[in-house]
Amino acid sequence: GPLGAGGMRALCTAIMGTGAGMIPFPFKLVNSLRFWRCNIGDDGCASLAELLRLGGADVAIAYLELFDNNVGARGALALGRSLSCDMNKSLMTLKLDYNSSLGAEGVTALCRGLRTNSTLKQLHLPYCGVGPLGGAPLGEMLSYSKLALAVLNLQGNKLGGQGLKMLCPGLKNSASITSLSMADNGIGDSDEDLEALK
Repeated sequence: GPLGAGGMRALCTAIMGTGAGMIPFPFKLVNSLRFWRCNIGDDGCASLAELLRLGGADVAIAYLELFDNNVGARGALALGRSLSCDMNKSLMTLKLDYNSSLGAEGVTALCRGLRTNSTLKQLHLPYCGVGPLGGAPLGEMLSYSKLALAVLNLQGNKLGGQGLKMLCPGLKNSASITSLSMADNGIGDSDEDLEALK
C-alpha cells in the first residue's frame, strides 16, 4: 500500500527506537526489508539511507528491496552516501527495480558512494530508465579495487552500445564481477553496438 515518505520515516524511527516515548534501543532482529509500490519517493529513501548509516552494526540489514517506489536521483544520492567508505558494512543486496525516475543521473549519484563500498555483493537496477550516460559511472564503480560486487543486473534499461562501451573499462578492471545482465538494453547490430560487444 501507499506507505509514503512519512510512513517510511516513522518505520525507520521505530526500528532505531528513537521515537518519542520509545525504549531507546534499536530493533536488532531486522535483517531484510522489502517494499513494493509503496510510493516512498526520494524522502522515504533518504530515511532508509539514514537507517543504513546510523543503524550500521546495531541493525545489520543485509537485504534491501525497493521495487517501483518512485526513487529518483536525490534518493539514490542519499543511498550512495550511506553506503560509501565504511558507512555501512551489513548490506549485501540492493534491489531498485522499476524505479524509472532513477535514470542516468540517479545511477551517477548512487555510484559515487558505491565506488568506495567493499561489502555489497549484488546490485539490481532493472528497468530504471538508465540511458547511455549511465555507463561511465557504472564503469568507474567497477574499477574500484576493493569492490566486492559479484552481481550487476542492468536489464531493461537504455544503455545501448554507447553505454556498454563506457562500462567496459571498469568491467575489464573488475576482479569481483561474476554475473552481468545487459538484456533488453537496445543493443542491436549497429557498428557502435558491435564495437562495444567486442
